[in-house]
Amino acid sequence: KIYLRKPSIAESFAGRFKGLYNLLWNKYFVDEIYDAAVVNPIVKGSEKVLWKFTDSKIPPLDKNHLLQLFIIFIVTLLTLLINPHGFATYSYTYSHLQMNVMSQTNEWLSPFNGLFFGRFNNVIYILFLLWAAWILYYSYRKKDIFIALVAIVFAIYSTRSVRFSTDYIVIIFVFSALAFDYFVNRMKSEKLKSFLLEKHQIRIVLSLLLILFIFTAANDKLYYTLKYIRSTGFGVDNYFYPVKMFEFMKENKIQDIGEKPFNSYENGGYFIWTFNGEKDFIDSRGLNDEIVNEYKSIEMKYPGFAQKLTSYGIDYIPWSYPDIVMYPQYMKAAVVSYLVDKPDEWKLIFWDDNSFLFVKNEEKFRDLISKYEYKYVNPYNFIFRRNVIDNALRTNPAEVKEEIYRKFNEDPSGAFISSIYNAYYTRIKR
Repeated sequence: KIYLRKPSIAESFAGRFKGLYNLLWNKYFVDEIYDAAVVNPIVKGSEKVLWKFTDSKIPPLDKNHLLQLFIIFIVTLLTLLINPHGFATYSYTYSHLQMNVMSQTNEWLSPFNGLFFGRFNNVIYILFLLWAAWILYYSYRKKDIFIALVAIVFAIYSTRSVRFSTDYIVIIFVFSALAFDYFVNRMKSEKLKSFLLEKHQIRIVLSLLLILFIFTAANDKLYYTLKYIRSTGFGVDNYFYPVKMFEFMKENKIQDIGEKPFNSYENGGYFIWTFNGEKDFIDSRGLNDEIVNEYKSIEMKYPGFAQKLTSYGIDYIPWSYPDIVMYPQYMKAAVVSYLVDKPDEWKLIFWDDNSFLFVKNEEKFRDLISKYEYKYVNPYNFIFRRNVIDNALRTNPAEVKEEIYRKFNEDPSGAFISSIYNAYYTRIKR
């Protein structure tokens, strides 16, 4: 009542006690309202409907049961309006989906896009998509239209973008198991039926596969073997996020010395998470096409990008790209190639397998530059301009050796520095 009659009180409370307000709203009020208004009535009202899927002896859903499910679905949709912004939450989401940038975001591309087509996870999805024909046949044999509707709707839904393909697989897997059980139990061959359902060989093989998948997924060997870019565990993903670069920034207070960063889109969220209260150039919050286009015009070196760096007053650039090792040619297309080529204006003070940190050649960064600068040794020079390193070895060998040894001691397992070290080992040992 207080919230409805005097919203200023709630606003004041939320502003002064933000953490407590979020805790109460997210962990108590919403849960209690949702349980009382939605979960309990739905569970009570749909027990007979939901349990029908678990017993093959119960006849298919009739019109009354389908109507009950439809009513449950509508009520569930209405409960989505129970949030601080009501319908505006979803109108904003819809407007977000209409941005041009969505067509350039990997997870929103079609699962049939050439970027994904043929990869392991995509092949699994396509097999499940084809498997829907078996589910439809099962639905026909069972005379159960609901199963067919679910399979068709989620199959169409999954083609919307690659991020929905997993939803489809999870849903269709349930009906796949039911269909398998249905058809196996109706096999004429009692021997084959007994082998599939009662013999221990199948269970042992499946158990061993499950154990294998559990252990190989836990240490990421499964993903590396399948060339599927995923990782298992807790904490920050060191592959995707430039953790070491941000540790270096925090240790040397780059965010306090610098004023205006130009960060990569991929590390924007990690930037504001690491440096609470600091402003970044871009992250995934509140995006629109204008912001993204402005970022891309600098990142991809569109005409006038250098002037924009100046006009925005950019004085440090924490640049990162998770797949540099696999796709080093991206460095050539991106702004990092310009920065490396302007050593009088921009100084490289940190790099590793997925990031570069440049600072403006200004007095406030003088101590950091003198201590950490990489004048010659970096992945871009090693791959695209090796003559820079070779010439420096003739004219300034001590500094080149120092840069190689410094980075190798910091990151001996790094892919780039290992390649550089091995390539120049005989020359720097002289």
